[in-house]
Amino acid sequence: MLKARYEQYEQSRGGLPFVFNPNISRDRFNSSKEANWHENLEIQYCIKGSGSVLLDGKIYPFYKNNFAVVNSNTIHYTGTDSELTYDCIIISTSFCKQTGFPLSNLNLEPIIESKKITEIFFALKEVYFDLSTPYRKAKLNNLLLQLLLELAENHNI
Repeated sequence: MLKARYEQYEQSRGGLPFVFNPNISRDRFNSSKEANWHENLEIQYCIKGSGSVLLDGKIYPFYKNNFAVVNSNTIHYTGTDSELTYDCIIISTSFCKQTGFPLSNLNLEPIIESKKITEIFFALKEVYFDLSTPYRKAKLNNLLLQLLLELAENHNI
């Protein structure tokens, strides 16, 4: 059985309302030894390979082009028996509350494959890594809000 640890993410990088961790690589020898949980909403995008996501004791397959959504305060773990590469964003609870997304009332689908979410996610990633983008912070906030709206309106169970 995996141990679980609490993580806190309210401090974002560069004053943004999320943390973006790109290209996280896992294989059967390189995986976290612990599950974790936090108040923040977490979204993972599978770039290549396959694996599974454990969410509050239930295992979900995680394949290329899937999004895994980790709801607030969900104990979770992402791993693989082969190889897996994914991007991960962790969204500030303060941003969610400020913009009207009470995380405790949302129960988003655990695995999503959506053209619209993919478009928004890739636009967010592009702006995030292009530091020369005019009005970068405003554009990132806008894209993040679009992503949250799409999830809440079309993927809330």
